[in-house]
Amino acid sequence: MTVNSGISGLIYFPVKIVPVKMHFGKECLVFVHLRDNEQINLSVLRADFDTIDSGETGFNVAAGDIIKAYLVDDITNTADFASTILQ
Repeated sequence: MTVNSGISGLIYFPVKIVPVKMHFGKECLVFVHLRDNEQINLSVLRADFDTIDSGETGFNVAAGDIIKAYLVDDITNTADFASTILQ
């Protein structure tokens, strides 16, 4: 999602989720806030998105900022774990 010209301040970014394949347990909805191709913020919502059909978060944005959203299996600090993007 790209922030339109003339828009700035705290803006909420909703995402609708439609499961294609069931995933057991909770998933993480990750929002990444980019400005000039540099990550400046991150927000993670954890829930069972097989039963919850949406999520949203807010960022303090400027025109041209980009918000990306990913649904992944989990987020952890474990060194030997890499999150998998769910489709």
